[in-house]
Amino acid sequence: MAQTGYEIQKEAAVSPFETGSRKISGQIVEFSKFRFFLLIHSLVIWCILLYQSIWLFSNQTMAYCYAYNGEQLQSRHENPGTLVYHYMVNGEMYRETTTRNEWPLNEHYIPIRYLPYFPSFSRPDTFQSNWAGFIIGWGIFFVITAMIFFIPNETMPRNSYFYFSRKKPWINMLVR
Repeated sequence: MAQTGYEIQKEAAVSPFETGSRKISGQIVEFSKFRFFLLIHSLVIWCILLYQSIWLFSNQTMAYCYAYNGEQLQSRHENPGTLVYHYMVNGEMYRETTTRNEWPLNEHYIPIRYLPYFPSFSRPDTFQSNWAGFIIGWGIFFVITAMIFFIPNETMPRNSYFYFSRKKPWINMLVR
């Protein structure tokens, strides 16, 4: 008998489904395209909120700050973009840097938040420092995934379903 070069995989056998369509055997869970989109975004938002919840238990203090190479940059009529700030916790001095985020250069004290169990982790206590990066990052992720999932194309047709399994590949897409 002639060999065709194809092998049949028993793990990826196709079995009948309740509605008469086909599914991959050994699946854990099935999601439609829209539900998979919601799952991905809810996981991203959950991770962001989990990280932000750590900062709920942080302490606040005032830190002395100055612009990194501020005198040199101002003499060349350039705007310094990095602030260096010093703060003291339990008698120990810490030094960190951050982006300027439109802080006035003549303001030398800024509020910061630090983790009480790891005081070397700190950040300025402003909306931009706390949330702006996450919102911009999630917005870009939202636009890219929305374009992939919802713009009509042949890569991911309208009636696509995603299956999660315990074996490789962990995510399979099947079109009904």
